[in-house]
Amino acid sequence: MQVVLDVVAGPIAGRKIVLQDGQGIVVGRTERASFPVPQDTFLSGVHFAVECRGSTWCVIDQKSRNGTFVNGSRVTQAAIRDGDEILAGQTKFAVRLIQSAQASVAPAPGPAPSPAPLPTSKTSAPSVRVTAGLGLVVGSWAFYHIPEGWKVVEGNGIRLTGQGCYSTEAVVTEDRLELGATFKQYIDSQFALLRMLVSAPQISALVPTTVNGADEAMAALVRYTTPDGCQIVQQQVFARKREIAGVATLTTPSDQFVLMRPVFERIVAGLVFGAGGQRNAGLG
Repeated sequence: MQVVLDVVAGPIAGRKIVLQDGQGIVVGRTERASFPVPQDTFLSGVHFAVECRGSTWCVIDQKSRNGTFVNGSRVTQAAIRDGDEILAGQTKFAVRLIQSAQASVAPAPGPAPSPAPLPTSKTSAPSVRVTAGLGLVVGSWAFYHIPEGWKVVEGNGIRLTGQGCYSTEAVVTEDRLELGATFKQYIDSQFALLRMLVSAPQISALVPTTVNGADEAMAALVRYTTPDGCQIVQQQVFARKREIAGVATLTTPSDQFVLMRPVFERIVAGLVFGAGGQRNAGLG
């Protein structure tokens, strides 16, 4: 019996893990995991394992900070069946149990950062490129203002250099809206998942905002405390261009927020969403 874990949501959506009888894998944020997902900053360094025990495939939480969920229920250890869903951090896996397969474990993604937003629908991981004179392009997003001292984080966005575990950064994700879903429903789904992963987040009221290239955009402030007591502030900016929706999340420790807020505002003013990050006419 073979198990296939299809990544159906999160920063590496579209990837898959394929395990044969007797194989196992550990998923986490760091290279200590055999399948690292550094783009998902809500994962613990070593988050959960999948093992075959006799004729049963099991998922085992590795004392992760934000927990491992099977079909919406937090588990320490659980058998998994065909059609189950595993949620860890912002990454969701759909379980398929099949008799044979030809694929092997997908190669590990490249390095990345800390707390980020939570996509929920099925989409491919965004492409990333740095274009001379145009800044950083990540999928449908483009950064046209990268402050001095910030560095590019492959596949995610930008980060202030010289930071500790909870970095000051601006990261972006995107999703294709489910058929019939509204932009507001997309935003609500992000907040619903956030509440599963973070204890008692304080989320401000949504306010309309402007993102270059987007058909509509909304913004909110999120505050929460990590299990180790670090207070975090996120400025979340949601954007929609036709059927594609995305979120830019600007994160900093609470004691740095007053200092960083004007920097965040300049970053947001230089963002473009839609059409692969094409600059709108007149954008400075």
